[in-house]
Amino acid sequence: MQIYLFESSPHSRKLLNEPWLKSRESPENVFNMLHLSGARLNGDLKESSKLLQWFRYTELYRSSMGSHSFTDFEAYQFLRSVFQNGKIDLSLLFQSLKQTSGLEKLGDNMQTFLFQSWIRNDNFTPKYVKSQLALPWGTAIFELRKDDVMYRTLEEYTIFYAEKRGGHDAIRAVRTLFTEDKPNDALALAKKL
Repeated sequence: MQIYLFESSPHSRKLLNEPWLKSRESPENVFNMLHLSGARLNGDLKESSKLLQWFRYTELYRSSMGSHSFTDFEAYQFLRSVFQNGKIDLSLLFQSLKQTSGLEKLGDNMQTFLFQSWIRNDNFTPKYVKSQLALPWGTAIFELRKDDVMYRTLEEYTIFYAEKRGGHDAIRAVRTLFTEDKPNDALALAKKL
């Protein structure tokens, strides 16, 4: 019944939050009620209204139950466990959250958790991430608009990588190259770190 109400109209989506909160439905339970384990993680939250609703519910749940309830890190771990093979797709989702009003901080925190896991793996260089983002169609990431989630994800990870591997001077140089519209040079510089 709840999924029917959810899918019947955008207005009913907001109405469902109240009974869920009153019954103290955990974000994990709401995730399952909305059948989100098969959601497409292509970074387009407008396309996935159920996933967007879940993130909004998660924020409401936390504000209602206390900041210790289902923290950003717990939400990140939950999503990693559900989408075990979707590390690159999760990066697009988190970037999309950063570009969604009211969910910017959540997206930033989750993206940081993901990038921290990547930086521990020597294979996750910016060049590798670029190649994975380009799949399956061979998308030329740096030919996309600068606000595209794939472009922004690669830019953000390259900057993060430069900061963690090269320090303050490296991050400044990489940011400058992106600002000067030289993203391939930024990637080449990051590769040397």
